Amino acid sequence: MKTVVLVGKVREICQLLKQYGKQFTYVSEWVDYVEASKKHANHQQRSQNFTLRNRR
Repeated sequence: MKTVVLVGKVREICQLLKQYGKQFTYVSEWVDYVEASKKHANHQQRSQNFTLRNRR
């Protein structure tokens, strides 16, 4: 079981919950989306680093 910790001001958290509530039905869908986004961002960063190293 995964744990979700929401950090921020109450109004910010409420705003995000309303925003993501329109996009996702379950919290697990939201968590999967965030994890996939992080993996995608890390992959892009590694690709950029590899390109920069090869240009030198």
